[in-house]
Amino acid sequence: VPLAWNRLWVFADKYRLWDDAVGLLHGENRLGAHRIYFNRAQALVAVKNWNAAIADYQKSLAINSTYPEVNIALASAYSNSGRYPEALAEFDKVIVGNPKNASAYYGKSFVLKNLHDKAGSVQQMEKSCQLGLKQACIIVALNQRQQKDTPP
Repeated sequence: VPLAWNRLWVFADKYRLWDDAVGLLHGENRLGAHRIYFNRAQALVAVKNWNAAIADYQKSLAINSTYPEVNIALASAYSNSGRYPEALAEFDKVIVGNPKNASAYYGKSFVLKNLHDKAGSVQQMEKSCQLGLKQACIIVALNQRQQKDTPP
């Protein structure tokens, strides 16, 4: 028990857990290494440490670039940190790779809204809804209702 007690601090929060896992990797060519960096980035996002999260998402993609959810998470981190051109580029990578990825259009819509491109934002949200993302359909419906209630 005394030997294990000193290791329990690792389980105090998700960042410590995944940071410890990164330290124990012994090489990035290990199976699942990209997921460890991705999970640590997710823990960093939870505390809004955008730059560190971006670095870990980039590391995850450098190890294995075949998971679009990492690109979407990276794009969201770019967006949350105000790096909108980089966010658009990441969302576009996902869309090029899979034009039916509703989450990419959804995220891109918010970036365009932040860039004051309302028409582009609405178009991306509608595309996300057409692809079946329920929260996008709710936003589209609310937007349409608001337009009906607003006098010209």
